[in-house]
Amino acid sequence: MPDIMPRSLDGLVVGEITADREFRQWSRIGMLVLLLTFGVAVAWSFAAPLASAVVAPAVVKVDSNRKKVQHQEGGVIKQILVRDGDRVSAGDVLVRLDETRAGASAGLIQAQYDAALALRARLEAERDRSAAIEWPPEWAARSAEPALAELRATQQTQFAARRASIVGQLSILDKQIASKRSEIQGLQGQRAAKTAQLDSLRTELDGLT
Repeated sequence: MPDIMPRSLDGLVVGEITADREFRQWSRIGMLVLLLTFGVAVAWSFAAPLASAVVAPAVVKVDSNRKKVQHQEGGVIKQILVRDGDRVSAGDVLVRLDETRAGASAGLIQAQYDAALALRARLEAERDRSAAIEWPPEWAARSAEPALAELRATQQTQFAARRASIVGQLSILDKQIASKRSEIQGLQGQRAAKTAQLDSLRTELDGLT
Protein backbone atom coordinates (compact mmCIF):
# COMPACT_ATOMS: atom_id res chain seq x y z
CA MET A 1 0.00 0.00 0.00
CA PRO A 2 2.70 2.56 0.72
CA ASP A 3 4.20 2.08 -2.79
CA ILE A 4 0.88 2.38 -4.65
CA MET A 5 0.01 5.92 -3.49
CA PRO A 6 3.19 7.67 -4.69
CA ARG A 7 2.97 5.98 -8.06
CA SER A 8 -0.65 7.07 -8.46
CA LEU A 9 0.26 10.64 -7.58
CA ASP A 10 3.15 10.64 -10.03
CA GLY A 11 0.91 9.40 -12.83
CA LEU A 12 -1.66 12.06 -12.06
CA VAL A 13 0.92 14.85 -12.16
CA VAL A 14 2.37 13.61 -15.44
CA GLY A 15 -1.11 13.43 -16.97
CA GLU A 16 -1.94 16.99 -15.95
CA ILE A 17 1.34 18.28 -17.43
CA THR A 18 0.69 16.45 -20.70
CA ALA A 19 -2.87 17.79 -20.93
CA ASP A 20 -1.67 21.32 -20.24
CA ARG A 21 0.93 21.08 -23.02
CA GLU A 22 -1.63 19.73 -25.45
CA PHE A 23 -4.04 22.58 -24.57
CA ARG A 24 -1.38 25.20 -25.15
CA GLN A 25 -0.40 23.59 -28.44
CA TRP A 26 -3.97 23.51 -29.73
CA SER A 27 -4.53 27.05 -28.51
CA ARG A 28 -1.56 28.26 -30.55
CA ILE A 29 -2.79 26.38 -33.60
CA GLY A 30 -6.24 27.91 -33.19
CA MET A 31 -4.84 31.43 -32.87
CA LEU A 32 -2.69 30.89 -35.96
CA VAL A 33 -5.71 29.68 -37.94
CA LEU A 34 -7.73 32.72 -36.84
CA LEU A 35 -4.95 35.12 -37.83
CA LEU A 36 -4.55 33.46 -41.24
CA THR A 37 -8.31 33.57 -41.83
CA PHE A 38 -8.48 37.27 -40.88
CA GLY A 39 -5.52 38.10 -43.13
CA VAL A 40 -7.04 36.29 -46.09
CA ALA A 41 -10.36 38.08 -45.55
CA VAL A 42 -8.71 41.51 -45.44
CA ALA A 43 -6.66 40.79 -48.56
CA TRP A 44 -9.75 39.60 -50.42
CA SER A 45 -11.72 42.71 -49.45
CA PHE A 46 -9.06 44.95 -51.06
CA ALA A 47 -8.37 42.82 -54.15
CA ALA A 48 -11.70 41.25 -55.09
CA PRO A 49 -14.22 43.45 -57.04
CA LEU A 50 -17.68 43.84 -55.57
CA ALA A 51 -20.43 42.56 -57.85
CA SER A 52 -23.27 44.33 -56.03
CA ALA A 53 -23.97 47.53 -54.15
CA VAL A 54 -26.25 48.55 -51.36
CA VAL A 55 -28.99 50.97 -52.43
CA ALA A 56 -29.85 53.59 -49.85
CA PRO A 57 -31.66 56.95 -49.96
CA ALA A 58 -29.41 60.04 -50.00
CA VAL A 59 -29.44 63.77 -50.70
CA VAL A 60 -26.83 65.50 -52.87
CA LYS A 61 -25.67 68.74 -51.28
CA VAL A 62 -22.96 71.25 -52.21
CA ASP A 63 -19.98 71.61 -49.95
CA SER A 64 -20.74 75.25 -49.28
CA ASN A 65 -23.68 77.58 -49.94
CA ARG A 66 -21.29 80.46 -50.62
CA LYS A 67 -20.22 80.59 -54.26
CA LYS A 68 -17.77 83.07 -55.78
CA VAL A 69 -18.92 85.07 -58.80
CA GLN A 70 -16.18 86.85 -60.78
CA HIS A 71 -16.51 89.15 -63.79
CA GLN A 72 -14.11 88.58 -66.68
CA GLU A 73 -12.84 92.16 -66.74
CA GLY A 74 -13.72 93.35 -63.24
CA GLY A 75 -14.99 96.71 -62.13
CA VAL A 76 -16.91 98.57 -59.44
CA ILE A 77 -20.27 97.03 -58.50
CA LYS A 78 -23.13 99.52 -58.91
CA GLN A 79 -26.13 97.31 -58.13
CA ILE A 80 -26.69 93.78 -56.75
CA LEU A 81 -29.81 92.15 -58.23
CA VAL A 82 -29.94 88.94 -56.14
CA ARG A 83 -30.14 88.12 -52.46
CA ASP A 84 -29.01 85.23 -50.33
CA GLY A 85 -31.19 82.20 -51.05
CA ASP A 86 -32.41 83.31 -54.50
CA ARG A 87 -32.41 80.71 -57.26
CA VAL A 88 -30.57 81.75 -60.39
CA SER A 89 -30.03 80.20 -63.79
CA ALA A 90 -27.37 80.52 -66.44
CA GLY A 91 -27.62 83.89 -68.14
CA ASP A 92 -29.37 85.70 -65.27
CA VAL A 93 -28.04 89.16 -64.43
CA LEU A 94 -26.63 89.05 -60.91
CA VAL A 95 -24.92 92.43 -60.58
CA ARG A 96 -24.51 95.61 -62.57
CA LEU A 97 -21.13 97.30 -62.81
CA ASP A 98 -20.48 101.01 -62.71
CA GLU A 99 -20.00 102.14 -66.31
CA THR A 100 -18.03 105.27 -65.39
CA ARG A 101 -14.66 103.55 -65.68
CA ALA A 102 -15.61 101.64 -68.83
CA GLY A 103 -17.04 104.81 -70.38
CA ALA A 104 -13.85 106.72 -69.65
CA SER A 105 -11.75 103.99 -71.27
CA ALA A 106 -14.03 103.93 -74.31
CA GLY A 107 -13.83 107.71 -74.60
CA LEU A 108 -10.03 107.62 -74.47
CA ILE A 109 -9.86 104.97 -77.18
CA GLN A 110 -12.31 106.94 -79.36
CA ALA A 111 -10.21 110.09 -78.96
CA GLN A 112 -7.06 108.24 -80.00
CA TYR A 113 -8.88 106.76 -82.99
CA ASP A 114 -10.16 110.18 -84.10
CA ALA A 115 -6.67 111.68 -83.76
CA ALA A 116 -5.27 108.93 -85.98
CA LEU A 117 -7.98 109.58 -88.60
CA ALA A 118 -7.25 113.31 -88.61
CA LEU A 119 -3.52 112.71 -89.01
CA ARG A 120 -4.08 110.29 -91.89
CA ALA A 121 -6.39 112.77 -93.64
CA ARG A 122 -3.74 115.51 -93.47
CA LEU A 123 -0.92 113.25 -94.67
CA GLU A 124 -3.01 112.01 -97.58
CA ALA A 125 -3.78 115.62 -98.57
CA GLU A 126 -0.07 116.47 -98.46
CA ARG A 127 0.81 113.37 -100.46
CA ASP A 128 -1.78 114.15 -103.15
CA ARG A 129 -0.90 117.90 -103.10
CA SER A 130 -4.52 118.72 -102.44
CA ALA A 131 -5.65 122.27 -101.75
CA ALA A 132 -7.69 121.17 -98.71
CA ILE A 133 -7.97 118.26 -96.31
CA GLU A 134 -10.74 115.73 -96.97
CA TRP A 135 -12.06 114.72 -93.56
CA PRO A 136 -13.37 111.18 -92.82
CA PRO A 137 -17.02 110.65 -93.89
CA GLU A 138 -17.84 109.03 -90.55
CA TRP A 139 -17.35 112.42 -88.89
CA ALA A 140 -20.39 113.87 -90.67
CA ALA A 141 -22.79 112.82 -87.91
CA ARG A 142 -20.42 114.11 -85.21
CA SER A 143 -19.33 117.34 -86.84
CA ALA A 144 -20.63 119.44 -83.93
CA GLU A 145 -18.46 117.71 -81.33
CA PRO A 146 -15.87 120.07 -79.83
CA ALA A 147 -13.20 117.35 -79.84
CA LEU A 148 -13.50 116.90 -83.61
CA ALA A 149 -13.47 120.65 -84.15
CA GLU A 150 -10.23 120.87 -82.19
CA LEU A 151 -8.68 118.02 -84.19
CA ARG A 152 -9.66 119.65 -87.47
CA ALA A 153 -8.25 123.00 -86.38
CA THR A 154 -4.96 121.44 -85.26
CA GLN A 155 -4.46 119.43 -88.44
CA GLN A 156 -5.59 122.34 -90.62
CA THR A 157 -3.02 124.61 -88.97
CA GLN A 158 -0.28 122.05 -89.57
CA PHE A 159 -1.47 121.49 -93.12
CA ALA A 160 -1.41 125.22 -93.87
CA ALA A 161 2.04 125.59 -92.31
CA ARG A 162 3.41 122.63 -94.23
CA ARG A 163 1.78 123.85 -97.43
CA ALA A 164 3.23 127.34 -96.97
CA SER A 165 6.63 125.83 -96.30
CA ILE A 166 6.38 123.69 -99.42
CA VAL A 167 5.20 126.64 -101.49
CA GLY A 168 8.12 128.70 -100.20
CA GLN A 169 10.56 125.94 -101.01
CA LEU A 170 9.05 125.58 -104.49
CA SER A 171 9.38 129.33 -105.03
CA ILE A 172 13.04 129.21 -104.05
CA LEU A 173 13.60 126.27 -106.37
CA ASP A 174 11.84 128.09 -109.22
CA LYS A 175 14.11 131.10 -108.73
CA GLN A 176 17.17 128.88 -108.65
CA ILE A 177 16.04 127.16 -111.84
CA ALA A 178 15.47 130.53 -113.55
CA SER A 179 18.91 131.69 -112.45
CA LYS A 180 20.53 128.53 -113.78
CA ARG A 181 18.68 128.92 -117.06
CA SER A 182 19.97 132.50 -117.34
CA GLU A 183 23.49 131.28 -116.64
CA ILE A 184 23.09 128.61 -119.30
CA GLN A 185 21.91 131.20 -121.81
CA GLY A 186 24.91 133.41 -120.95
CA LEU A 187 27.28 130.51 -121.38
CA GLN A 188 25.66 129.64 -124.68
CA GLY A 189 26.18 133.28 -125.84
CA GLN A 190 29.81 133.14 -124.77
CA ARG A 191 30.21 129.90 -126.65
CA ALA A 192 28.73 131.42 -129.80
CA ALA A 193 31.06 134.43 -129.51
CA LYS A 194 34.09 132.21 -129.00
CA THR A 195 33.04 130.11 -131.98
CA ALA A 196 32.70 133.24 -134.18
CA GLN A 197 36.07 134.52 -133.00
CA LEU A 198 37.64 131.15 -133.77
CA ASP A 199 36.15 131.18 -137.28
CA SER A 200 37.51 134.70 -137.86
CA LEU A 201 40.99 133.67 -136.80
CA ARG A 202 40.86 130.68 -139.11
CA THR A 203 39.85 132.95 -142.00
CA GLU A 204 42.73 135.31 -141.32
CA LEU A 205 45.09 132.39 -141.11
CA ASP A 206 43.91 131.09 -144.46
CA GLY A 207 44.54 134.56 -146.05
CA LEU A 208 48.09 134.63 -144.82
CA THR A 209 48.86 131.31 -146.42
